[in-house]
Amino acid sequence: MIDHLDDTSTGSDTQQQGVDAAMDAETDLESARRQLFELNGITDAMMDHWKANFGDVVWTSFLVPGVAHAVIFVYRTITRGEWKRQVRPLIQKPDITQDVANEIVASYVTLYPVPARETTYWESMPAFIPDSISEFVMNVSGGQPATQPMRL
Repeated sequence: MIDHLDDTSTGSDTQQQGVDAAMDAETDLESARRQLFELNGITDAMMDHWKANFGDVVWTSFLVPGVAHAVIFVYRTITRGEWKRQVRPLIQKPDITQDVANEIVASYVTLYPVPARETTYWESMPAFIPDSISEFVMNVSGGQPATQPMRL
């Protein structure tokens, strides 16, 4: 009978185990993120500087052939006014293709790696990285609706 009592657990024990597992997973993710940032040469001071100067800063990593670890791109969001006055005029010229427009947007918002601020940087990168960054920045800058349109 005593053995039976030792084997029982309450629902709160199970909940605590779930919380502990979630916290362990979060710790593991943070540790992996820090290691990846270190491999890419990104320091806490750099992140603090970007946040202080640009506010909303995000990152994405890509697998790049020939690089042993994922390559991080850090970029900032843009405002509607910035889009209208500075970015859109650069990409709405008659001779600008969608590929070039994506490179312009990606270069405009990228903070790291620094060479990516030049549109020529993308020539040696995998084909769709600037396209992805261009799309991602639109999404994180508020370009993605939170809900579908709905009738009242």
